[in-house]
Amino acid sequence: MRPTMRLTVVVMLMSVLAAQASSQTKATRDSMTGVWCGSAQIVVTWTAQRNLGVRLLIPPSGEITGQVGDARLVAGRLELNRGAVGRMLNFKTDYLIVGKLDGPIIASEKITRGEVKMPLNWTGSEFHGGVNTDGWKFGGKDHMVLAASHLVLRRWIAPTSRRVRGAC
Repeated sequence: MRPTMRLTVVVMLMSVLAAQASSQTKATRDSMTGVWCGSAQIVVTWTAQRNLGVRLLIPPSGEITGQVGDARLVAGRLELNRGAVGRMLNFKTDYLIVGKLDGPIIASEKITRGEVKMPLNWTGSEFHGGVNTDGWKFGGKDHMVLAASHLVLRRWIAPTSRRVRGAC
């Protein structure tokens, strides 16, 4: 096969994969709309608290809000984190939620961070991934990245009884 023909075949294959990924993304994002709740295990050793609660509201329009620990998630967005080739090679995660944090992430320990990234894989009915804040690689609770793993987010269904209140 000549080099120009190889290039043409590669370009056509990549176009087909991109179109397929784009159509799957729209269908998947529609199925992600709702309230999602879960907990992650804190992996850094400098916190007394060992779990981090997460609650996300993913609307059809886009901007994600919610709670990460005790902090309010604001200006959040869902981004694609890999394409078909990355998925095939198991490189990165399907999605990345990026946003800003308002307030302390662990209020009882006075730990505050400004931004969060949550790399997540989508199973079709749940999100699996982790939580990483901004910060340094060194420096303890005042400056270091707060990281949590084994996050599983499940869709929250509002209780039908008036006696059961609250979210998540």
